[in-house]
Amino acid sequence: MTAAFERASKIALVASVAAITLFQLAFHPDLTPALQWAGLGALVLGALVGPLASGLGIAFWIAVAPLAPALLRLATGREGPVLDVVWMAGLAGALLRSGGRAGWSLPPLWRLLLGGWALVLTLAWPIVVARELDFHWHTLHDDAAVNSWAMLTAARVVAWSLYVTQTQLLGLLWFDWLWGCFSRQAAVPRAMHALWLGVTMASVVAIYQGWIDLTFLSTAFWANERRATGTLLDANGYGMLAALAAPVACYWLRRRLPLALTVLAVNGLGLWMSGSRTALVGAVAGALGLAASTLSVRRGRSSDRPDQRKPSRVAAVFLATVVVLGALFAAGSTIGPLRRIAEVPLSRAGLAGLWSRGGYGTIAVQMLRETPWTGVGPGMYHVIAPDYWRVSRQMTLAFDNAQNWWRHQASELGALGALPVLAWSALLAAGVLVAGPRQGRADAWLPRALLAGIGVASLVGMPTQNPVVLLWFFGLAAWWGTTSAGPVPEGRLRPGVGQALASALLLLIVLHAVGTAVLARGWLSVPERARRAHRDYIVGAYDLEPLAGATSFRWTSGDARFLWAVKTRWLLLRLWVQHPDAATSPVRVIVDSRCGLVVDQELRSAAPLNVAVELPDGVEMLEATVRASRTWQPSAHPPGDTRELGVAVVSDWLKNAEDAREQPRFVALNRCDS
Repeated sequence: MTAAFERASKIALVASVAAITLFQLAFHPDLTPALQWAGLGALVLGALVGPLASGLGIAFWIAVAPLAPALLRLATGREGPVLDVVWMAGLAGALLRSGGRAGWSLPPLWRLLLGGWALVLTLAWPIVVARELDFHWHTLHDDAAVNSWAMLTAARVVAWSLYVTQTQLLGLLWFDWLWGCFSRQAAVPRAMHALWLGVTMASVVAIYQGWIDLTFLSTAFWANERRATGTLLDANGYGMLAALAAPVACYWLRRRLPLALTVLAVNGLGLWMSGSRTALVGAVAGALGLAASTLSVRRGRSSDRPDQRKPSRVAAVFLATVVVLGALFAAGSTIGPLRRIAEVPLSRAGLAGLWSRGGYGTIAVQMLRETPWTGVGPGMYHVIAPDYWRVSRQMTLAFDNAQNWWRHQASELGALGALPVLAWSALLAAGVLVAGPRQGRADAWLPRALLAGIGVASLVGMPTQNPVVLLWFFGLAAWWGTTSAGPVPEGRLRPGVGQALASALLLLIVLHAVGTAVLARGWLSVPERARRAHRDYIVGAYDLEPLAGATSFRWTSGDARFLWAVKTRWLLLRLWVQHPDAATSPVRVIVDSRCGLVVDQELRSAAPLNVAVELPDGVEMLEATVRASRTWQPSAHPPGDTRELGVAVVSDWLKNAEDAREQPRFVALNRCDS
């Protein structure tokens, strides 16, 4: 049973990474043709260079990862997660070719828990994709289908959910590959050096931003916040990367002290300019870990010859001093993390605010109460949280996470789905606290401290939401695990425990998948969420277009489904067609609802048909189907309008019955079928 579970989980991991990568490259709504071709090229190139024995092929994509967002934004003008699609495709291709066909390299207990997590995500993401498309694939191209108060179309919701899932599964594939590298060779894998190398180049950009121009390779938002982003377009993610790269690079370059101190200072300065408070936590942990590892190494070299590199050390200290003094001057235009920490009031309310984090934490707890076993789905916290805020506060909520990694995982995967990864997280935390380094591996103290720093930062944020930070996290976990001793890093299992654990995990995974599928047709379906959030939901139509006056209209693309959030009892519909041959070949338009037939008429011109509809008492949502007997295409080829246009629809809410009865046509609906 154990072997079969491990084999199935690894196959599921590999298949999901490949499928999601191809799906994103084919259907991501924000991909330009240039980005799409770049992503396909990256995937092919990654597959070609991935098997290189030196690991150079994977190292290349790891170094490119922190640089890609700003450079691709400069080249394409796009923003958001779509900028990560290219390098993630390249890394996926490389990892799939280099380690995709082999079994797990992780320790026995770890591979069961993390394999269970992979299976949870693998079975959940297709269900969530289908749910968000309302189980109609054509919704991928529907501009009117907005799935929540986050105001994202169904296609963008799917792309985001897949991005989150791909980030976690790709990180897991990287973790397994890197563990094998650390286990097989004494030297540090090139891919680990690539981690700090790419971040250091980003830090050089951050220094330029903080010293000269905060808008350089950044966005107006972060420039207004007076925070440098390097090349990540995200000050928080970049700050954490700089906090990790600084001590790691310094330790591995310690035999070249001037270079080590320079890289340390550059990343330290970049961290400061990012203004990230959670990154400062990581930096403190990194400083302690660097000191512990360095002192331990020195103690182990009692027989070494006296150091004869005093001039080099003096030069290094001088160079580091110059860089630090420059840092103090350069940081003048940025806010810095200490000033942002000082903004948090040292009171009971201030500490409570750190937990609720502007409502994000409260919403996560409410989600967990309503869907305790399955959660809302991978990546769906960001999408659904604004609905909760709208209902409770009648306000918009920025697109963000639950501000606590464990809380976020629980709200998205529920008790059943999150149990494997939360159990592994607890196991890792216990190991970091109690496991000591192996004989002669004093370097274990540095990744141990950095993992602790990320853990503390994850209590009030989610640094590993950034895919590059997650790669760093798993890299540090592989480094620590292969240099530490004890039952936790070695993942020991007693005889018979593995089979029992695999059986229990399989039961949890199946129950989670079944529960996710059931809720996808019920409580968590997009129409049902729209009803609870009192929000319009429209499928089968195009985006809103301006109309003379203060109102807007939209074209249907054939048969369209409208769910209107009721504001009063009286709805005014204006319908028209623009078919050139409507006079000789009229277009039949039908508007039908569960409360009764509204319209069934042939339209022969572009003159609008005004219909006032009176709803029964107590109706909160009106669901109707709008059908046109045929569509027409204004232009057969771009750049003309190549859409298939059915009927134009305007919906307004009238204040009283008198206004409704004054319309040319009045329809009173007397009952509604449930």
